[in-house]
Amino acid sequence: MKRRRHTPEQVVRKLREADRLLPEGADVALVCRTFEVSVRTYQRWRVQYKAMRPEDVARLKALDLRTKSKAWMGVMDKGTSRSQCLS
Repeated sequence: MKRRRHTPEQVVRKLREADRLLPEGADVALVCRTFEVSVRTYQRWRVQYKAMRPEDVARLKALDLRTKSKAWMGVMDKGTSRSQCLS
């Protein structure tokens, strides 16, 4: 299979679709082939995203960006330049 990165929103959508397909009688291998991912990837997503909805992922991303921004502002308050932080 071709390697590609999935956004968290795509992952959550695919997991919701799998939740719909599995009770209808499809097995995990068939669902994974449909989504073009390995069974191991599906299982990892299942553990990582558990019961998240797409809205939850968007909120989590916004929170992460806000946290990074505040951390960066804390570094800037200390008088450290960005190049010093990156090195």
